Amino acid sequence: MPPRTDKEGITYGITQKLQHTRKMVDSAHNEAIRFLNGLENVSAKAVTRLHTINGQPASQAVEDLASLVCNMVHAAHQTALQVCATKTTPNEGGKHCMPRPMSKKRHNLSVKLGVINQRDSRLAGLSLGSATTLEEVRQRNKPNKSLCHFIATFNVFL
Repeated sequence: MPPRTDKEGITYGITQKLQHTRKMVDSAHNEAIRFLNGLENVSAKAVTRLHTINGQPASQAVEDLASLVCNMVHAAHQTALQVCATKTTPNEGGKHCMPRPMSKKRHNLSVKLGVINQRDSRLAGLSLGSATTLEEVRQRNKPNKSLCHFIATFNVFL
């Protein structure tokens, strides 16, 4: 048999730990189910507790099982980091996570762009035709109150 490489050795160790952990959790689960099934004919007035799991005190057994599961998750994570090819993607121009000052600046600029677009849309309805004076422009655009107000205040300066 050829010697195992690091990747295979890591996988083999993880598989053995996973089988051991699963066996421990399955036996604890079966014991807890048997205990719960035995409670069907017991009065609910009295408190009945499960004192042992897998031959250990219940609190200690739960801590041990939790430790086994946490170790398995950690080992799987470490294995994934060593075995799997990972690719880090750069944050192109801060699209996904911008620093707060840059975010505020972008927000303020987008608000200003919205104001500019609003003003452009108001001026798009401007009817000049053959008007030669400001008063004629004002008469043609009576529904546009802001333009009429602007022309009135502008006339003051002339």
